[in-house]
Amino acid sequence: MIMYNHFIDTKDYSTALQECIENTVEHLTNSSTNFNNPGMLLGKIQSGKTRTFIGIIALAFDRGYDICVIFTKGTRALASQTLNRLDSEFYHFIENDEVKVYDIMSLPPLTPYIKQQKLIFIVKKETNNLDHLVNLFVNNNDLSQKRVLFIDDEADFASVGFKRDKNAQDGISMNDLVIRNGIWVSQPDKRDKHDKSMRGWKKLMKEQPKTAPKHIESIIKNTYRTLMTRGMKGCIVYSTDKETREWLKENVG
Repeated sequence: MIMYNHFIDTKDYSTALQECIENTVEHLTNSSTNFNNPGMLLGKIQSGKTRTFIGIIALAFDRGYDICVIFTKGTRALASQTLNRLDSEFYHFIENDEVKVYDIMSLPPLTPYIKQQKLIFIVKKETNNLDHLVNLFVNNNDLSQKRVLFIDDEADFASVGFKRDKNAQDGISMNDLVIRNGIWVSQPDKRDKHDKSMRGWKKLMKEQPKTAPKHIESIIKNTYRTLMTRGMKGCIVYSTDKETREWLKENVG
């Protein structure tokens, strides 16, 4: 476990994080996974999922996996952010020609020397990227014979807490967090019906009426905190609620 041990020694992994990584890889290596029965690791917002799956990649490489495909949101900014993060985390092994990290849309010729290394491909979830990924394995039969780990870094397509505004030319609507008398108020009933992070909230409200509201509010607020801090060049916020829009204009600009 040369690669993983290096991460433990240099990344300050806690005991709990190491147990999570090791248990996950243990399940992956001992279980039969396929399209209908995938191995899945779920994490709460801001819980350190990226750091965890990077450790999982390192240990998986030590355990015989050769390739990792990371799916990310269909934006250049987030794909670039993910690429830079992986370049930084695996810098030691990249410098020693043990690992290569590529954007699927900017692949160099994959020589036999490169194919001998551990490979990480960043793939945006949009048609052209996915076509390039399919062609990569179709045109390189030797790669299709290797053990591949797929990680979906945006399983919800980065749409948690948002709903498409059909009347807008391009954008998303913020509708489950509003201002009332200067105070932020969560509205779980306004959350997009496809969002799974709030599944069962009505039942929770009935069973735990005292603690449920605070728990639900934290999920909604953490959602926006995460999404609003991912922009590399800026962030545009639009609320469908008039009072909230006016408050944002006055207090945020």
